[in-house]
Amino acid sequence: NQDNTYVEYWDGTSWINLTDPPRTSTSCGSGVGIWTARSIPLPPSADNNPSVKIGFRWVNNNGGVGISPSFAVDSIRLTGGLPPVAGFSVSDSVLGVGDCILFSDLSQNAPLAYSWSFIGGTPSTSNDPNPANICYTSPGTYRVQLVVVNASGTDTLVKSNYITVNPCLPPVADFSADSTSVCERSCVNFTDQSLNGATSWVWNFPGGLPATSTSPNPTGICYFTPGSYPVTLIVSNQYGSDTLTLPGYMNINSCPLPVAGFNTSTPDICSNTCISFFDLSTQSPTSWEWFFPGASPDTSSQQNPAGICYPQDGYYDVTLIVHNQYGQDTLTQYSLVHVESVPSATVSQDTSMYFGNSYQLLATGGISYSWSPATGLDTTAGPSPVATPDETTTYTVQITDGSGCTGTRQVTVTILHDNDYFIPNTFSPNKDGHNDYLFVRGNNLYGVRFSVYDRWGEKVFETTDPLTGWDGTYKGKELDPAVFVYVLTINYNDGKTLTKTGNITLVR
Repeated sequence: NQDNTYVEYWDGTSWINLTDPPRTSTSCGSGVGIWTARSIPLPPSADNNPSVKIGFRWVNNNGGVGISPSFAVDSIRLTGGLPPVAGFSVSDSVLGVGDCILFSDLSQNAPLAYSWSFIGGTPSTSNDPNPANICYTSPGTYRVQLVVVNASGTDTLVKSNYITVNPCLPPVADFSADSTSVCERSCVNFTDQSLNGATSWVWNFPGGLPATSTSPNPTGICYFTPGSYPVTLIVSNQYGSDTLTLPGYMNINSCPLPVAGFNTSTPDICSNTCISFFDLSTQSPTSWEWFFPGASPDTSSQQNPAGICYPQDGYYDVTLIVHNQYGQDTLTQYSLVHVESVPSATVSQDTSMYFGNSYQLLATGGISYSWSPATGLDTTAGPSPVATPDETTTYTVQITDGSGCTGTRQVTVTILHDNDYFIPNTFSPNKDGHNDYLFVRGNNLYGVRFSVYDRWGEKVFETTDPLTGWDGTYKGKELDPAVFVYVLTINYNDGKTLTKTGNITLVR
């Protein structure tokens, strides 16, 4: 640790330590170090200081026990700053005859000297950093050259055809479009090709949108109506203006999009029935994309797909997207397909009765009937078994019609005991004589207040008479199928009071 070297710097007054170089390995052989390059910045006091010296201080303890300690210096190089990088700009690069302009230096790394050359300009040279009043008296295009110098080097920048000097002439209007024959609904870009240095532009696009522009090169001019349309360009500069109108320049062609349309001959079906769809689209579609949510298969690319099967009851949307060479159109028919097994099937309304009483169930709409469970029934076949259950029971009937469709319906028989009540959760006020009114049933009732509210909280029915039922109307108008909320307060004969709330589903 006492055998070491330091790099030091003399500022004219004292020696200052610059760095303590790390020791290198001896992988090249015992006692032989690896050459290492190092870059060390000098302090600011070295700038413009003629007394700068670089020295090396070797320290050892003269113990005579070191293993080949050594120190070697190959070379020392003193470097200055970076060379300059030439750069410049001009106040205006497009001139008229006799115009004068200003050049601005944009060079980097602190140039100390400048040498400008202005071909065609007066004066033609300058050594100023920012030459002013460089004048051009003849039309043409001219180059500009800048050479910059500092203590570390030189750089040259030449900009060819940098200055354009136009004759004192008005512009000559000319233009082009990226396409002059397009489909309706297409948008076009225009390019100014005027001569003699236009400085303002006024475009008119009859039939286009937007219909005017002051841009040199307007983009996104859209045409929506077939026809032949002119385009006009008015260009101006300080010497005058010129107008060019090209009649019938834009030819807008009729390119009709397809119009999607379709139907099916069997929109009302039983479950597990397969149907076909037929395309009614116009304007010559060339491809079709069908979507059948809930069906199998649920997509098709055929024009008239067949064998689309619906396994579950419900209402199903169908979507068709049609394409031709000009675009596409989409049509969705909501709830087009109605899948319901035995749609005419009905069943008697839910009821309540005291324990030990009987209730005749009734189902319609089919040719055969099968009831379950058998508990409390006098028969499980036929449309009208008699139910005498010992406890509240929900009976399910499977109804099969003449087409072979099978559907199920349910009716719940609630057994009442003392201080009990019953409200069906569903009723169907469709005037078919079954389940047309919603009543509060119960035992030991002294008084009731039965209120029904729609989903917005508006009261649509209220009664204090258990013999008065709700017929599904409000203010004389039949209400649509929906879920309603009821609030029921019961006073029993024994003085007890009960308040309950629940949901009622109105179906038609």
